[in-house]
Parts: sequence; C-alpha cells; structure tokens
Amino acid sequence: PRDTQLDQEALNLCSDYWEAVRMAYEPFDTSPPGGTAEVYLHEMPGGQFTNLKEQAQALGLGERWP
Repeated sequence: PRDTQLDQEALNLCSDYWEAVRMAYEPFDTSPPGGTAEVYLHEMPGGQFTNLKEQAQALGLGERWP
C-alpha cells in the first residue's frame, strides 16, 4: 500500500469533532450515518464499511460496532 502521509491522529480528531456536530443535528438529519476516519487504519472502502455496519445491526451486533 502507498503511504498517504496523512496524520491519522489529526484525522481522528476531525472525525470525532464532526461526529459530535452531526449528533446536534440528528433530529433533522435524514441521511445515512457516515463512517469515521478510522476506516483508513484498515484500508476498508466506505461502501464496504457501511454495508458491514448495517449487517451487524441487522444481526443484533450493532452495539459492538465502533
């Protein structure tokens, strides 16, 4: 894999910030939940991430998902 030279900690801080902002607008938000910057640690495409998350929730394992 190629090194993106991105600061993973900085990405996670930004991701955490926007997750908190999104929670404030949750009552008005009709879009599907987004992923976090942590997907880059596992090099998992965003579509695959959201599909796996939905499958985990369907199986009753959603509370184990980060």
